[in-house]
Amino acid sequence: MEILAVDDEAIMLANLVECIKNVQPCANVHEFKKAGEALEYIKEHRVDVAFMDINMRQINGIELAKTIKSYRPNVNIVFCTGYSEYMADAFDMYCSGYLMKPITAEKIKGSLENLRFPVSETSECLRAICFGNFDILYKNIPIVFKYEKTKELLAYLVARNGASCTNNEIVAAMFEDDESHASYFRNLKKDLMDTLREIGCEDLICASRGNIAVNVNMLKCDYYDWINSSSGELGNYTGQFMSQYSWSEYMMAH
Repeated sequence: MEILAVDDEAIMLANLVECIKNVQPCANVHEFKKAGEALEYIKEHRVDVAFMDINMRQINGIELAKTIKSYRPNVNIVFCTGYSEYMADAFDMYCSGYLMKPITAEKIKGSLENLRFPVSETSECLRAICFGNFDILYKNIPIVFKYEKTKELLAYLVARNGASCTNNEIVAAMFEDDESHASYFRNLKKDLMDTLREIGCEDLICASRGNIAVNVNMLKCDYYDWINSSSGELGNYTGQFMSQYSWSEYMMAH
């Protein structure tokens, strides 16, 4: 999810961004203190939701929202303000929310759950096949990475089912404890993110310093369907799990 955060007060902006990330840790949050810079950004980039203050020095937030809508009609506008008198104007332009400060994670969560324009789920487009050989498909077409090992990196993250993995842990599994591949691994991570970004699916990966995980909510996966099955049936599991990778046997055993 691509989220814009606009507030000309640094402390308020920092709190807004923190609350958004608490609710949507895998979202790409683009923060701006200057309304003009936010407008220039949205002219060139997709944005799903824009959280913005109203009473700003450079431009009134209502006017900014109207201009943004002229470029991106389906952007969800959520106003974050300490003033109630703008509420009628905000809803006249069909905003997705009007939050009174102080902003909290609970208020952000409520807004994101009730957007006027639903954000399309990447899971409808991305599908992982884990039983048998691993493959990852976008709109039913296999994704091709620059390096073959990049696909294995993604397979490992999918197998971990959303658990955060350290770089060292992944290197140990993929290269059998040979730490000399650390620089190559950085290339694999870059290839993974670059390739996913090209198809608009970068939200699949949650990365922080030294750690990386897959966002399971962004992915349809036969393995996830199996482990989440209330019936406990094996379904299409035939005893083979990501069989092209040596570490996969250990994964299923644990």
